[in-house]
Amino acid sequence: MPFSVRIGGGTLAALPPREGLPIPHALPDVFGSARKAALTPRAFARASSTRVRETAPLRLVVIPCLSDDDHVLRSRVLGAAQARTALAAACCTPHDEEPGGSACW
Repeated sequence: MPFSVRIGGGTLAALPPREGLPIPHALPDVFGSARKAALTPRAFARASSTRVRETAPLRLVVIPCLSDDDHVLRSRVLGAAQARTALAAACCTPHDEEPGGSACW
């Protein structure tokens, strides 16, 4: 899970209201807006009635590419090198303000 979980106004508006989540209309609902709510992984887990685990076996990684169009959804399997590159682009450390990656695979 990234250092911060960033959620935009449009995504928040699509979720049922939950304690711990920001109010959707407080954020822009324009797709791709840079202004988002940032929650810690534990705060996001509490708000979504899930839990954070320190370790877990890795069995599957889904790397989404979101767009604001009517293209048909598709998926593909990445090779090991492509998967490592995509994961590295999406990861951040406590020294990073936000994840660095934005590429779609």
